[in-house]
Amino acid sequence: MSALGSPGQLDAQGRRPMPDGPTGKRHAPSESSSGPSNSEAAGLLTPLVLSETQRRFRFRGLPQAIGAARRALREWEGHFEPDHFYDLSLCVSELVTSRVQHSAEGEIELAVLRAPGLVRAEVSDPRDEVAPGATQATLTTPADWGMSIIDVVADRWGVDRSAGTCVWCEIDLSSSPP
Repeated sequence: MSALGSPGQLDAQGRRPMPDGPTGKRHAPSESSSGPSNSEAAGLLTPLVLSETQRRFRFRGLPQAIGAARRALREWEGHFEPDHFYDLSLCVSELVTSRVQHSAEGEIELAVLRAPGLVRAEVSDPRDEVAPGATQATLTTPADWGMSIIDVVADRWGVDRSAGTCVWCEIDLSSSPP
């Protein structure tokens, strides 16, 4: 067997394992080492606006868009306290995941807006459809977990159906953890 394992061997995410490390154990590549760079993420996400206060992208409802959305925000990391950036990344991941699960690979728009003391993330779908709701997650309803996470992490969230479906959340940057 070669250092990379058998030619068809893939990990749970469909990636080839990395060669044996110094300990002799195989390890899967991390998202940062194997995922697309920000420029490659742009292939999954089409940038519409990239400013100091706004990031707006259009993407197809494919599972790869979830990681690409997180990576696209990395350039903004320096604008936030680490805890706030983590919360923002988590909420963006869950909003995008929810829309991907409900979009049937249609076009979706992600917007992240930064204002003094506030950051808002929105994921919009031009189609009218029932948006997910925050319900108590149980082992029998894993689809509800993402919105339940947003309900706990974000300071506010909601659904706007005035033009399609827009699920949004806001995080107060001036709030401190309890």
